[in-house]
Amino acid sequence: MTEDKIDCDPNDEHHDAYRWIADNPIETDEQYKEERNQARRKASSSSEGKSIPPILTWDDMMSDLETNGLPPEVIEGVLHKGCRACISGSSKAGKTWTLVNLAVAAASGSEWLGRPTIESKTLYLDFELQRSFAQQRFKWVREKLQADERLVKRNLAYWNLRGNREPLEVLIDHLTLEGRKHEFDLIILDPYYKIARGFDENAAAEVAEVMSLVEDFSQATGAAFVYSHHFSKGNKADVDAIDRASGSGVFARDPDSIVTMTKHEEPECLTLEATLRNHPPLDPTVLEFSKESFPTFIVRNDLDPENLKAIGKRKENDRNILELIPPTGEIPLSNWMEIAKARGIPNRTFERLKKNLVDEGKVSLRETPGRGSPKMVGRTELIDPDPD
Repeated sequence: MTEDKIDCDPNDEHHDAYRWIADNPIETDEQYKEERNQARRKASSSSEGKSIPPILTWDDMMSDLETNGLPPEVIEGVLHKGCRACISGSSKAGKTWTLVNLAVAAASGSEWLGRPTIESKTLYLDFELQRSFAQQRFKWVREKLQADERLVKRNLAYWNLRGNREPLEVLIDHLTLEGRKHEFDLIILDPYYKIARGFDENAAAEVAEVMSLVEDFSQATGAAFVYSHHFSKGNKADVDAIDRASGSGVFARDPDSIVTMTKHEEPECLTLEATLRNHPPLDPTVLEFSKESFPTFIVRNDLDPENLKAIGKRKENDRNILELIPPTGEIPLSNWMEIAKARGIPNRTFERLKKNLVDEGKVSLRETPGRGSPKMVGRTELIDPDPD
């Protein structure tokens, strides 16, 4: 670009910066999408001539199954090698922390979110974090999990691709050139939207195109492939787990395993649900991701996974435990707690709700003289049990 096309005084101290910007226009999504399509056509042409798999008889199927069996698992009861999984959750639900936990757990054969993993060669493709912050996360997680550092050193590889604009086909070619194409058992990609630039996540055909890229990567490497995706906006308590992910329904149909992390009514907790194609169903569980558990997750077997966070749910629970106190008089605090526990309200939830009611002045709490100074509770607004 010539000087006369730059609308800036040549003596301006920012002249060189303006000139660089003018000479390096920002690439549009359409340009980026066309580059990806060209790379995909190139990859497709290189695979031409491959034979179509044969049609198998029953005996052929049973013989093949007996000879080759199923591919090895990476996450027990959740994911095999060569299959794809999507970790889906709301914004700031800890999806990246979940994937870092998975990488360290799989590399060391440790437990991940309450599920056993098989020691696996693991590659983490990071399109989001700055390298130093990612490295710190891996350090923290390994230390908190007390994962065997020798195994993590041997099995975990990290590939920082923040700012990378190359399509997945080029990344496969890079692994091939380095002789590492078939080295890994598990490949983690975080997050999905970084590889879907230029594609409309609400258009089924375009999402299917990106899912084909993911499938190609998985098939080319033979590894299990895990990526993260975000929920659509709004409350998800009344939405089926498989339909909570943002965008096209292809997200619900393509992965072999869908793991959703939905906010629970208990603060700092999430309900973990798995929708599985190749495994028997799993019972949902509740995870705590809090200051105490950070940077890992604690399985909370004392909480009901069905109690998802919903609009107005807190007021409903406040009312429920308030109604356990008689309309007149007082009862021992210990009795109130026992009644709530019998109604299925966990102790931690009870303590939180009790504090809300006391702070809001709806419940009085006083100590009585005597051994142990037992505490009594009562409603501050007395209700006539028989208004007639």
